[in-house]
Amino acid sequence: MLELRTIKDNGNTFIGVKLGLPRQPIYIIYTTQCIVVGVLYDIHNFNHNIAVVQVNENKSFNDLLNSRCIDMNDKAKCLGYELDMKGIEVLSHSLSKENKEKI
Repeated sequence: MLELRTIKDNGNTFIGVKLGLPRQPIYIIYTTQCIVVGVLYDIHNFNHNIAVVQVNENKSFNDLLNSRCIDMNDKAKCLGYELDMKGIEVLSHSLSKENKEKI
């Protein structure tokens, strides 16, 4: 089962994707600039043209939003994301005017 969800926070809108696999659902939240994923991914295999940030919890969309960043790819580092940011902070930062100018 595939579920798409609109996630809103402080005037920002993000897209949530849930892939309902039998043993472990997979959650992803993304913007046009960034993808936030849980610990089930090897983030360095993603396309290098988009920032990918991995957080330490992945059992729900709320987990992705409220968990701390534990790893990121080089694109995310270039855009100023930092380890220990929450998923929601990364997503909001990805939509900031300052960040869009870097791309």
